[in-house]
Amino acid sequence: MEGELTAAERRRSGRRLIRFRHGRCHRRSSEAEETGRVRRKRRADQPSTGPLQQHACRPRHGRRPRTNPLHPVAPGGSRHKHRRGRPWSPASPPASTRGHHCFLAQFRDNIKYEEDFFVNSRGNRLFTCRWMPKALEPRALIFICHGYGAECSISMGDTAARLVHSGFAVYGIDHEGHGKSSGSKGYISNFSDVVKDCSDHFKSVCEKQENRSKKRFLYGFSMGGTVVLQLHRKDPLYWDGAVLLAPACKIFDSMRPHPIIVSALKMISTVAPSWRVIPATDMIDKVCKDPQFKKEIRSNPYMYRGNLALQTGRELLSVTLDIEKNLHEVSLPFLVVHGTDDVVADPYGSKLLHERASSRDKTLKLYPGMWHVLMGEPPEDVERVFADVISWLEDRALSLVQNEIFSPITSKENFRCIEY
Repeated sequence: MEGELTAAERRRSGRRLIRFRHGRCHRRSSEAEETGRVRRKRRADQPSTGPLQQHACRPRHGRRPRTNPLHPVAPGGSRHKHRRGRPWSPASPPASTRGHHCFLAQFRDNIKYEEDFFVNSRGNRLFTCRWMPKALEPRALIFICHGYGAECSISMGDTAARLVHSGFAVYGIDHEGHGKSSGSKGYISNFSDVVKDCSDHFKSVCEKQENRSKKRFLYGFSMGGTVVLQLHRKDPLYWDGAVLLAPACKIFDSMRPHPIIVSALKMISTVAPSWRVIPATDMIDKVCKDPQFKKEIRSNPYMYRGNLALQTGRELLSVTLDIEKNLHEVSLPFLVVHGTDDVVADPYGSKLLHERASSRDKTLKLYPGMWHVLMGEPPEDVERVFADVISWLEDRALSLVQNEIFSPITSKENFRCIEY
């Protein structure tokens, strides 16, 4: 037929005709045959669409559809409009951060959540947040200190919701270089600065007129437990109690560096403090068991997972060794909970803290088989841990309210060491 290419001509041109159901023909190159991609022509009667509509209807392979860049993005979510009258906040987490750890979502309507920033003494802008009961006057104040590389507003939201549901007001802060705070990500130039930032913010809350009569408790997880102990050592009589979850009180003997390595670290970190050469292995699969909780950690855009800087490693090592040598200085009432199979923070360090602390009211609870992140255990174990924590806080808050000056009883019940 006139006008039709022969097989030889098609081979020479590197093109061939493709016939579709509706009788329309389309040409594609031999390269497109290998990739399987076909660029279809628009029919004459088909209305023209803009680039955003074209991508929304037919996204490129391996790419997400384009969206309006003016729409805010929720962490772990997408650039879609949120429900009317309810902008995104950690009090309304995106779908990617909802699992069986849904205590926050369940009681969201009874929780007042607020965010703020303040500038510390070094000119850095630090993020703070608070969770408050809407209809009740808080029975006490709880101040949360998160672990290394973590943040407060998302990862500690479920913990805060449980505490608020029990009648407490909860306050958090993202350390410098962590979460939404400014600073080089994951970098700690001086651990004392972290402690000072927490102390300044927490005390500013305590000194408000409406909070002066309320009792104040510290709450720390992992490195946050180290911050809590340093806050107490800084002001031994200021805090009314502390809850420590898997605190970093001691380095595993098998991981303790040789003194020569410690000396070398000090010298090199003086020359290149921000050199990030200390490898940070992916420990998520070794610190928490629940798959959904691991997914939440990995999808949290504010978590730091990079290598440690030399100065950061030096500071963490130094403060841990210092605490281990001065556990006898701990004198406030405290509860320490720890999983026996923790591979990050040595459970024996919590035992030493309980044995050596001079506190007259101290409780240690060990959970056989549990890992470092106690909030990432199976649901029934998470409930057991929080039941112990909240029960301890409620008992101390009630005792402190009834007695303006708290004097713990010197019976053996105040020196409990419980292993389930």
